[in-house]
Amino acid sequence: MTLEQRPERAGLTPSDIGGIEIGRRDPSLSSILALALGLGAPGQLMGGVHNLEPAAVGAAQIL
Repeated sequence: MTLEQRPERAGLTPSDIGGIEIGRRDPSLSSILALALGLGAPGQLMGGVHNLEPAAVGAAQIL
């Protein structure tokens, strides 16, 4: 995936991605989810669901 494709797939701007990458910006939960979906890895967002509390799994399903 190219640098140009990442923000496009996530629906974010290149400056959003760059700010997150270099630590100048803390991403919102919606930005993190958009990035995970754009990268095709939403299940990897929290390392899977195997070690999560039931309440956390329920919250993730709502999102």
